[in-house]
Amino acid sequence: MLRKQWKDYWMIGKIESYRPILVYAEIFIFPIYVRLIFLGKGSFTWKGVAAESLVVIGFLLVLLSQYVHPLRPGKMYYLCPRSREERLKEIRAAYHFRSMLHLFLLSMLCIALYLMRALNGYSVAYVFLNAVLCSFLSQTRDSKKSMLMNLFLTPAIIIGSALQFALPVNDLQKEDHTFLICCVVFFVIAILPAFRSVWKCIREEITEAADYGEAGANA
Repeated sequence: MLRKQWKDYWMIGKIESYRPILVYAEIFIFPIYVRLIFLGKGSFTWKGVAAESLVVIGFLLVLLSQYVHPLRPGKMYYLCPRSREERLKEIRAAYHFRSMLHLFLLSMLCIALYLMRALNGYSVAYVFLNAVLCSFLSQTRDSKKSMLMNLFLTPAIIIGSALQFALPVNDLQKEDHTFLICCVVFFVIAILPAFRSVWKCIREEITEAADYGEAGANA
């Protein structure tokens, strides 16, 4: 089963779906902004820049995977004789496989950051929470929900993770505690509600995708 999921993951991706990812190209240089801002604190190190870039690139790879692997299969999928229950099971399995693959990639990234001592424990935990949310996101046909994800949720997750490099690796100072608390508050009152809204839409679309009349005919 896993072999089939892995094969489908590489075969289903749509080449034309790579274009929207260019919208996020500017986020690649965000770690440079962070390091320039904190040069005065003597925090510039090549290891820090490499670690920050690794975080941003890791999240963008997951974002790219979400673009090229839509929730709804193409029309050809519905031509194969399957019951609605079988289609629903396969579509859910494909979504969960991709999500867990994304989470594995970002979890390895968080472990690497901790072992490199590039972030303190609090910041690694914050990045991991962002990684969990980002791993289960997916593009939907709901234009409002996709716009919420593309213009706010995903950039907020990536930039919030990159900003953790502004905190010292050693024990947090008082002012650094304030910054971390602000990040956590923003996560709770802004990112989580936005994720909940998009997540509800994802679940509904997975269910509708099992019905040819809802998904296949309009794919």
